[in-house]
Amino acid sequence: MSAEEAKKNVSDISIALMRKRPLFGFLLKGMNIIFVNEDREDFGNGVTAHIKTDGDRIYIYRDFLKVDGKDQAYDILHELMHVVLKHNIRGVELIRKVSEKIGATAAMVVNVPMVVNIAMDAKVYRYMSNDGFYRKAGGIPYSLFSIFPSDELEKSSVEELVLKYFDKIDKMVNMAKYDFAGDMLPNLEPTHVEGGEADGEGEVDGEEKQEKGDGTPKEVVIQEAEKIYADKTLEEKIDKMVADAIVKARIAGVGGGKLENMIEGIYLSRRKIEWNRILGEELRSLALRYKINDWRKINRKLPFMIAGKSDVTLPKVYACIDVSGSIDDEDYKKFCAEVLKISKITSTTAIFWDDGINKIVKVRRASDLSKRVGYGGTVFMPVIRRLSREVKAGDAVVVLTDCWWYDDRDASESLDKLKCRKILVTVSKVVGKWDRVIEVKD
Repeated sequence: MSAEEAKKNVSDISIALMRKRPLFGFLLKGMNIIFVNEDREDFGNGVTAHIKTDGDRIYIYRDFLKVDGKDQAYDILHELMHVVLKHNIRGVELIRKVSEKIGATAAMVVNVPMVVNIAMDAKVYRYMSNDGFYRKAGGIPYSLFSIFPSDELEKSSVEELVLKYFDKIDKMVNMAKYDFAGDMLPNLEPTHVEGGEADGEGEVDGEEKQEKGDGTPKEVVIQEAEKIYADKTLEEKIDKMVADAIVKARIAGVGGGKLENMIEGIYLSRRKIEWNRILGEELRSLALRYKINDWRKINRKLPFMIAGKSDVTLPKVYACIDVSGSIDDEDYKKFCAEVLKISKITSTTAIFWDDGINKIVKVRRASDLSKRVGYGGTVFMPVIRRLSREVKAGDAVVVLTDCWWYDDRDASESLDKLKCRKILVTVSKVVGKWDRVIEVKD
């Protein structure tokens, strides 16, 4: 397998993920990917792998090409899950904690990093199988997973699994039973792992040789991560990369599965992704949709071979802002900030309303949005009637409200008649059909 072949395989997998599971497609784009000019990595104890990750990079070995295409995608997803779950960072700390806990006697007979890696692989395998991902041609060390009770594997974290496991060992050591290793660690050695299932999150690698004996490079970079991640620590990079991927995947509008829901749950609680950031990406994406291939335009790089790009009329944006008492000042300011940004790109009109339309302004500067008028009840039909007279099919309507309208039934029916892109930013419930719903959560 050459670096060029590895690059093509990764590119094909990336394209497939972008189409079907875009969150993982964007995650893969955020990774540095290295081709290693060796068959596979040998971790000792008979354990080898043709793919691994250190949290910042994914390393692909020559034997990766020998694997079926779907299994290649599985292995890459497996490594991405290790990255998302920060197993490399957590693994180092867990190995240190366990080594201190069990003491030197047990550490002499038990391979602590191996047990930690098995726990991490077991959790990733369980998450992926719950979402319907299976590897076709082996590579999954099922027998190794049996060292953890099935019910514990489902509900416990990696840390809990490993510490409970070593609690048992600690008790046995205290009872002076030092012949336990073979019973407690079934099939740990020798074991040959075909895939990336024992990819060594916790081990410390020796110094890498940059060239092989024949002078060819040992490692070749086949994909570089975006520069925006370059100056960050590993944990900061993973946080930002995952947050960016979640936002971009939501904008792509392609549904995910259980893995995506789990990742969003982890990162929305660990590092809140602001709703206004999602709104900003959605509004800016409107401008990108209005570039078309046009043979009347010259392609600067390949004239007469590829059509040029032509701008068509940009959509007008109508920002309808509920200024009743149910919208707090902080949400109002965040919404207006995104409206002001899109006004620099395309024609933007702000409609302030509560129990009627209070004010309509053409947005050109911050002062157009700074004065809040209203705080009355909430009726949406006057806004819909105004929009129906002005909005065209290619335009966009974005509404900030709580959807507690006195006329919610009539408004819901009338919304369907607006043939434009409709985006709802809600602080409470959802009424009617919208092209995009963005929820404001505390």
